[in-house]
Amino acid sequence: MRRHLFMIAPMVLVAALLGCFAELDWRELRSAAGGFSVLFPARPLEASRPVAGAVEAVMHQWSCKAAGSVWAVAYLDLTESARRAPAQAVIRLRDALLANIDGRVLAERALRLEDAAGVETRARGRSAGAEVELNVRILARGRRLYQLAVLGAPGAAGEEGLRTFFDSFRLLATPP
Repeated sequence: MRRHLFMIAPMVLVAALLGCFAELDWRELRSAAGGFSVLFPARPLEASRPVAGAVEAVMHQWSCKAAGSVWAVAYLDLTESARRAPAQAVIRLRDALLANIDGRVLAERALRLEDAAGVETRARGRSAGAEVELNVRILARGRRLYQLAVLGAPGAAGEEGLRTFFDSFRLLATPP
């Protein structure tokens, strides 16, 4: 009987330790061209696409799916006319994201990170017939806008996951 306990005890310990590890596999993404670093909860994929409407520019984006949510970081360089009013560009981009989900703002606050300023917004809306929650930070720094967003079922990403993702974002150097 004692011998069985010695064999079972390590297995129980391993199972308990494995249960303590989060579902998310955090890894750093560093973009020299974007001038930032951030932790992603899974391996992100990179894409670039033109953005029209709220802000005319090419958006460079990294995103992944984890914990029932889409996690994304993007940057874009503002046009000459938009650079004169970066705070307005931040609000236009936020409004475009809210319109995508027919979202209503639950909470919002002004945000500063080093020499960048912007807004943090939590909203609820609908996508593909399901209720979704959007957590987004948009920052303007010089001619560049940065967007960090998590979109998924309400509460799916978890407060700890959101905090890890958003608080890991660092500006590396002044953008070109």
